[in-house]
Amino acid sequence: DEGCGIIVDIVKCKRCGKIFQKLSDRAICPGCIQAVEDDFLSVKRRVQEHPGENVQRLSQSTGVDRNLIVEFIREGRLQVDPALVPQDFYSACRRCGERSLHKRFCERCLKELSDRLAGREIHPKSDPSSRDMAQKFHFRNFLQDEDKD
Repeated sequence: DEGCGIIVDIVKCKRCGKIFQKLSDRAICPGCIQAVEDDFLSVKRRVQEHPGENVQRLSQSTGVDRNLIVEFIREGRLQVDPALVPQDFYSACRRCGERSLHKRFCERCLKELSDRLAGREIHPKSDPSSRDMAQKFHFRNFLQDEDKD
């Protein structure tokens, strides 16, 4: 008997170290997912009550790690003035070099990439691997276009 062919993805939680069955693309266990959501709500409430507080002060007043707060900002879940985020969380856009809170590309380059991909003819009914290959090809061209300017 060769079994039923079900693959179970067992991983170690990046946050607490607990072993769990991964059911989504997140590498943290269900308990930590809830804890992160609770942290988010705490920070969001604090930002609403004190909109001018910087990330360091938000971290001190809520007990939420500043790296997690910046992750909320990068995900677009938390809106704060970029001037309130420490400079060590900024990085250079891989395409144009502009300083950005996003990990790889600045807002302008992300928008341009999104617009260009949306304008390309990628057939949703086609094989997903073909669609992925087409997107990677267009993405590579997007990065190379900057060199031509």
